[in-house]
Amino acid sequence: MNGSAVTLTNGQYTFPPVTANQTISATFKQNPCCTYSVQAQIDAAKQAATQACKDNPASCGLFGQTQLDQKVAEAVSTATASMYTQAQLDAAVKTEQLKWDANGDGKMGLEDIIRILQVLAGLRP
Repeated sequence: MNGSAVTLTNGQYTFPPVTANQTISATFKQNPCCTYSVQAQIDAAKQAATQACKDNPASCGLFGQTQLDQKVAEAVSTATASMYTQAQLDAAVKTEQLKWDANGDGKMGLEDIIRILQVLAGLRP
């Protein structure tokens, strides 16, 4: 993951390249009062996440501009594209579809919607 992975309120911090199933962290001081800890993680499902926190809990919410920009997300996606075959992705999607296809017809109909509502209402597992 190259580029600005974490945008700070007063600048940018750049992480080195990140591969799947890897977490990188950085801790730095800003002014004499505070230490920030920033972490970026790419998991096996190609999900990228960043988090940040300030050592002063009372003002931790002030540091809320941590985000992955589109360029970084695309770079991560490109770097990890070979991790799963199209067949594996199709199988995962099909498994989720079948879970909600009550009558197995491959379409979303009234019966399927009723089943989903029953699950959401706690009437069915």
